[in-house]
Amino acid sequence: MNQRLFELLEKSRPVAARFQRPQGMQGSYISRRVGLGTEFSELREYLSGDDVRAIDKNVTARTGIPHVRVHAEEPDLNLYIAVDLSASGHFGSGTSKLMTAKIAAASILLSAEKEHIPLGLCLFTSTVEKFIPAGSGTSHLHLLLTTLAETDAKNSGTSIQNACCELASRIQKSSSIILISDFQDTHFASGLQLLGKRHRLSALRITDPGEFTLPDVGRIILEDPESGRQYLINTSSQEVRERFSAAAKDAENKCYSIFLSSGAQYVSLSTDGSCIQSLQKLFSRGV
Repeated sequence: MNQRLFELLEKSRPVAARFQRPQGMQGSYISRRVGLGTEFSELREYLSGDDVRAIDKNVTARTGIPHVRVHAEEPDLNLYIAVDLSASGHFGSGTSKLMTAKIAAASILLSAEKEHIPLGLCLFTSTVEKFIPAGSGTSHLHLLLTTLAETDAKNSGTSIQNACCELASRIQKSSSIILISDFQDTHFASGLQLLGKRHRLSALRITDPGEFTLPDVGRIILEDPESGRQYLINTSSQEVRERFSAAAKDAENKCYSIFLSSGAQYVSLSTDGSCIQSLQKLFSRGV
């Protein structure tokens, strides 16, 4: 087995094993969500925002309290993982953002394959560098994991907008798509809306503690890995450190607003901790 693939599997398998079936959840939590499907799930009291078509008239009349019948939608036929390989991912206080993204992607692939969900993969930078249509089986999973582990980016920049538009044109059948990136490029709102017209979207934003707090170490040079631009920063200045942290928080809020407005699920995943809690949070919402 290729060494890079072996290392990725060694880091991903324990994560996949632990979030495969979160406690208290039954069935394929990756592929099913509550809605107006065909399989009855539960009967519960009406909540603000529920579809009035789901109200059970008999139970409501008997109890005097509005109740709705909740059904589970049919599972999505395909799940695509799209991973940002751009140069900003090489940053990391310990584990790099890129490695964290690959561990998360591999963990999802390993876990979803056990649920017999057809899987596809997209690796992108400023353009789509690798695209593998959804498929099933052990050999297909091996192809996805090998491609994820061994592919080196040809470009350093990022264009999530291009990736969204390309995915919208390539994936014709309604699918679940998980975007994994640090989302340093925030000019992708229209591409996300285009992709979201047909597909169910989720996002894992990879972050590192060093992006939010500057240490007080005097004058340093910071370099943008994607553009190559360098900046001389005086980290001894409290004002500079505060402005740095505020800018990082603003960028995070902007990402959150974009995904919130598009209806996409959004979870942050830090390089300094386990993937498990964030992935459980994402899947518990119904990817």
